[in-house]
Amino acid sequence: MVIPVRGIGLVLFAGVASSLIAAYCWMRGVHHLGADRTAVFMHLLPLSTALIAMFVLGEKFRAFIYWEAVWCCLALFWHKLKAGHFFYYKII
Repeated sequence: MVIPVRGIGLVLFAGVASSLIAAYCWMRGVHHLGADRTAVFMHLLPLSTALIAMFVLGEKFRAFIYWEAVWCCLALFWHKLKAGHFFYYKII
């Protein structure tokens, strides 16, 4: 399969930025903050992906993005409430 010249940038972005750089940054964050603190942010990945697609790729804001944001916020609220530190969260 031959990659068109116009698609080389997308392949490089998918291969380098999302696979290497993002994974490296995530692992550094887990190492620095600990797995128990960073696990809650996994709920934000679908929302951040949709928002990046809106700004970078020009996707339109649709109802599923709204509901995704609502569910992500509810998941974060539930996790922090369950952990007992909703009103106080020490970053470092």
